Formats: sequence, C-alpha cells, structure tokens
Amino acid sequence: MATTAALPSFKTLLQMADAADANFATIAEVTDLSWGISAKTEDTTSHSNLVPWTTAVATLLTMGPVEFQVNFVPNDATHDDTTGLTYVVQNRTERKWKIIDPDSLETYTFDAIITNLKRTATVGGIKKGSITLMGSGQPTLS
Repeated sequence: MATTAALPSFKTLLQMADAADANFATIAEVTDLSWGISAKTEDTTSHSNLVPWTTAVATLLTMGPVEFQVNFVPNDATHDDTTGLTYVVQNRTERKWKIIDPDSLETYTFDAIITNLKRTATVGGIKKGSITLMGSGQPTLS
C-alpha cells in the first residue's frame, strides 16, 4: 500500500475582520479556497545575453488573488448587504482577512479588497457565490 504525507484540506477557515479590525468572523459555507503570492517581473533580456532566452527580475510581490466559492446565504451576516461580502464589495472597503490551516495552525493574515463577487442560481442547483480578493500590502504568516 502506498503512503503519503498529504493532508485533507477540510476545515480550512477564511475569516474577515469587522470595520474596526477588532473581531474576525468565519465566512459561512466556503466550499473551495485558493491563494498564493505572485511576483511581477520585468524582462531584462538584452542583445548581450548572447543566447536566445529571456531573462527576468522579480519586482513587486502581491498577495493574491485569493479565490473562494461559497454556498451563498443572502441573510447570513458574512454574506449580506449590511455587514458581509455584499456590503464590503459595494462599498469598496479594504478589510483584514485570515486563512487558518487547522492542521498546522498556520495563519495567513492580510489586507485585501474584493475585486469580484459573482452569484449564480442554476436550475436544479443552489445559490452559489464566487469571490476574488486582491491583497494590499504584505501578509503575515504565523
């Protein structure tokens, strides 16, 4: 039997801070979540390279995009238009966010704005939401 060190991702939490950054609430019904850090690059290829391969230098780093899907619950406080995702995107508000790994207890904390909130309602399906965050500033890992 093959063995692996892979761990299930079940119970990973995504949290959003309130307007005062005082309290974090776990976003309800997150189904899929992906995140990373990306680097912008500048092409540094020159005629003096003497080989036909491009060269590059990393310049600025960005947290994100952070993309996640939810089972959309319009009256949930983390989804609604009073305090939730809908409110935050409509008001173009930057918030503090946390991604918490339940196995390692690693926590990514970062500021971000919602750049996309797309809702779907398919025949025979359930209400869903697809949300994209773009980081602002340097994240912390603890």
